Amino acid sequence: MAFEFPIDSVDPDNLDGFNPVAAGLYHVEINSVDENSGKNDDTMVVDFEILAGTTANQEGKTYRDYFGKDTEGQLKRALILAVASGLLSPDELKQHKDAGTNPSVDFETLAPGRQLCIGLEDETWEGKTRAKMGFKMFAIDSEPAGDIPMNKGKLAQLGNVTTATAAPAAAAAPGSEDAFDNVF
Repeated sequence: MAFEFPIDSVDPDNLDGFNPVAAGLYHVEINSVDENSGKNDDTMVVDFEILAGTTANQEGKTYRDYFGKDTEGQLKRALILAVASGLLSPDELKQHKDAGTNPSVDFETLAPGRQLCIGLEDETWEGKTRAKMGFKMFAIDSEPAGDIPMNKGKLAQLGNVTTATAAPAAAAAPGSEDAFDNVF
């Protein structure tokens, strides 16, 4: 038996227990990825756990973002996520470009547990304001991530794992959609 809820009297932003992540810059860990979500399996859903950040009292919250697969801009966001989380390096992208091949990443298997930094800005749509990420994803060791508070305990869990993404992320201003244009 299914539940049916009268939605007319519900304010999604004011439900008990619903506490969205506020705008800010954050050190995050990818908790889960569903590569085949949406009506036509055309969306990747990624849940990020907030580890530390510039906005108080956000640690432990989950931020969910959606990465479409059907336009160049949407695919570029997913590619930036792959580079910022260390799943692909700029050198690997250059090798693919030189070879005329397309890189491929299994986000569901490889991304959970990866750490990166993200920037969330308030966006208003249809009268509702919520924090959105857009293209603001940076490697934890990149220049744009330098002023973002980090969870030292979680960083220590990385051990010797490092990301090789500082150069592209630093090539443009934090959050710039052109941060990776020098690679493509």
